[in-house]
Formats: sequence, C-alpha cells, structure tokens
Amino acid sequence: MDICITGASQNTLRHISLTLPAGKLIALMGPSGSGKSTLAYDTLFAESRRRFLDCLSAGARRLLARPEKPHVESIEGLPPALCLEQHLPQGQSRTVLGSLTETLDYLRILYAAIGVPHDPVTGERLTRLSPEDSPTACWSCRRIRA
Repeated sequence: MDICITGASQNTLRHISLTLPAGKLIALMGPSGSGKSTLAYDTLFAESRRRFLDCLSAGARRLLARPEKPHVESIEGLPPALCLEQHLPQGQSRTVLGSLTETLDYLRILYAAIGVPHDPVTGERLTRLSPEDSPTACWSCRRIRA
C-alpha cells in the first residue's frame, strides 16, 4: 500500500499532497528551504513515531515525551519508521531503541535458550561441568586445588 499524504502544512510546506510508493527507496530532492527535511522528519517520521509509541507498553510510553501531531490532514499507509542518529546520547551505553521497546530483554532470553557457548580462543564448544567432573576444583571457593 502506498503512502498517501494529504494537506501537509508543516513549516515551509503549504498544503502539499503526494503519494509515495511503498517498498521503494525514495530520495527527496530540491533547493535549500523547499521542505525536504520538513516532509521527511517533521511530517512522515513524526507521525510514524507517534503511531509507533502508541504500540509500546504503558511503562515505556511514560518515559517518553508525547510527540506533537504533525500539521497534516491525513497520512495513509504509513508503516512504523525509525530515525537512527549516528551517535548515542552521552552517558548511554545501551541502545535506546532496544531498551525502550524491551526487545533486548527478549533477545537475551532467546539467545540464552538457543545459544551454544564456545571458547573464544579455541572455538571449542563449552560444556557444563559438575563437581564430579573436576576433582581438582573447590566449588565452595571456586579455586583450583593443588
């Protein structure tokens, strides 16, 4: 389904209506100040982000500021979109997207359940040892006995 924008009036856009093909890479071109960034970020991305945030859990939505609805009569066929910046905010080592969508937690559980650990040096598959398998190990202090 194509993305149909009707009556976009954000910043320099004056009641613009257009249809963008779905599933295609689209380049917005024009002279400086013609509204390319306004259409991409302030209209399309803002509305997509607003719709995306509506799908998040109530706890995640509480942490985020509710974005303004763009000045547009209607946008149809708009899929969820993400705008990725080239740098992380200072002091944040975790990805914002994974944290907010709670995707990281589910991925950790998935990889723990289906993952097969390997030694990073030798590439050998690691197996779990029991106290009976390693007679030289002291399991209470986790040291090797001489």
